[in-house]
Amino acid sequence: MQNNNSSTMLKNIMRIISLALIALFFIPSCVVSCATVEIPVSGLDAVIGVSYEGEKVTEPNFLMLLAVVIPIVMIIVLFSVKGPSIPFIILNAVDIVVWILFIIKAKDLAEQSYCQFRVTPWYIIMMLLIVANIVLAVLLLRIDSRPDYGMGSMPPPYMNNAAPPMGGMGMASPMGGMAQPVMPKQEEAESWVKKMPVVCPLSPEHNGMKIPLGNTVFLIGRDAQECALVYGDNTPGVSNRHCQVAFDKLNLQFVITDLGSTYGTFLMNGQKLNANVPYRLSSGESFYVGDPANAIRVEYG
Repeated sequence: MQNNNSSTMLKNIMRIISLALIALFFIPSCVVSCATVEIPVSGLDAVIGVSYEGEKVTEPNFLMLLAVVIPIVMIIVLFSVKGPSIPFIILNAVDIVVWILFIIKAKDLAEQSYCQFRVTPWYIIMMLLIVANIVLAVLLLRIDSRPDYGMGSMPPPYMNNAAPPMGGMGMASPMGGMAQPVMPKQEEAESWVKKMPVVCPLSPEHNGMKIPLGNTVFLIGRDAQECALVYGDNTPGVSNRHCQVAFDKLNLQFVITDLGSTYGTFLMNGQKLNANVPYRLSSGESFYVGDPANAIRVEYG
């Protein structure tokens, strides 16, 4: 859950910065001084063309519309695109280029008219905000690619969150029976680079699809904005953010965590998983969300 909270906080900060960039489009980013006359120029002025005492000084520059369109698109990306970091970084990089080209053009025009040119503090603030947005997007990319096992730390390398055996004797696991430490075989560990963990929903609505898991945390539920495996709004027993799946490369096991769903997450033997407690499954094993009709198999190969 820690990854999700950090991701949401970063997205909110990035939305606020994007809104600030929209506002700065209307605030003068440079000033042109000719004799005793000072002409402040904003992004909007560049779009409609700069006028002085009714006379057109510069023609409209519609390319500068990008400087207000890009932040609007960035906000839309943050709300609607899963894994928005890469497109967000690209949009901010383009925004920087647009503003730099604008300042170069404005300075050139001022010098041609034997006028003085200077940027305002607002321009510097705007550039710093764009750079901050890029830094936050990189942090978001790192957070989204980091496995989250639901309790803020890596689960122990034993079956179904059981305690490690003492004195060579196994101890009871949430699945019942005796849990033994699962140590990956050397050949299995070496073959990981050639294999890919996948999640296979078995319900008819998913039509036999297989979804790669990779190194990311995989959310399952009805929320199409957050979940990688999405069930329809009318699917019985499935919550908006029902459960999550991660893959432990060290032990070649899948880690299933119920996220406090209303109807619960179950092993195929009918055992209900405790909320926010990681359980381990091996490749080829299955579980279901809410109803046995919503069975899901995990495998790598």
